[in-house]
Amino acid sequence: MQLKSYRFLSLFVGVYVAMYTAYALLYMTQSPHCVSNVQKFSHALWFSVHTAATIGYGHQHPDPDCTFLNIAIMAQVLTAAIMQAALLGIVYARFSAPGARAATIKFSSILACYRGSDGRRRLAFRVANLRRHQVLQPEVRMLLLRKEHVGGPDGPLEYRYHELPLTHVSGRGQLWLGVPSIVAHSIDRDSPLWGCTRADLEQSEAEFIVMLDGIDEMTSAAMQARHSYFPGDIRWEESFAGVLARRPSGVLVADYSNFDLTRLASDGAAGDEEMGEPGQEDGIPAGRGLERTASQRSYGHL
Repeated sequence: MQLKSYRFLSLFVGVYVAMYTAYALLYMTQSPHCVSNVQKFSHALWFSVHTAATIGYGHQHPDPDCTFLNIAIMAQVLTAAIMQAALLGIVYARFSAPGARAATIKFSSILACYRGSDGRRRLAFRVANLRRHQVLQPEVRMLLLRKEHVGGPDGPLEYRYHELPLTHVSGRGQLWLGVPSIVAHSIDRDSPLWGCTRADLEQSEAEFIVMLDGIDEMTSAAMQARHSYFPGDIRWEESFAGVLARRPSGVLVADYSNFDLTRLASDGAAGDEEMGEPGQEDGIPAGRGLERTASQRSYGHL
């Protein structure tokens, strides 16, 4: 299933050639009168192909009185039928594999941490479907994996998972992947990220794992796409800039070259790298600031 295309095709052809050859060698051991007009290996190979493909015998035909030959012919026909069914299933599974479909789901390479209009900080990422046909019933989950003390402050450190509730910021409703969408986690007092700083996340070796589950519209097969983020991928006091634009013809298009483009929030203080700091829930609406791509960003001053 995971072989490269040329290796898979070579294996596919090789299996059939091996079967034709094996039975051709078997037919070569038969008496000359059992299979007419088979004097050498190429004749036996041609007879083997005719038998396996049930093409129909012409000038070559078996003698019904040769019991062992008839058994061999029946065995080859059954072998060919089983091989065809098995290989057809493998080919179909290969083309409809969810892994290949998941590769067409694009996640932003960064996370944006900013203050929303409700005053709460949000940790957001962007996701899009690169194919024209849709992903049905898409569901997105975000997990926080980090080291925590077990059994108290002096307990041993172990990795623990926390599921972070998500909201669809772009549409305010159910996620739809017809256009690039922004999905965010609102950081409130119930969030595991409340009060965390960049240093806290790095010290706990935090990792954010995003999973998107859905059903492919064309094959009706379940699929899952995943992506991971680390503390260094967070852009503090920045939010995602728009990527949708309408052409003069009226067609709405997405500019994927700006998929990771963010804008610097005008209300973000330099070096303000704390999530949901206490006493600051009465937020200020984020302003429109300088727009920069991930490759143009400075890590020292945000």
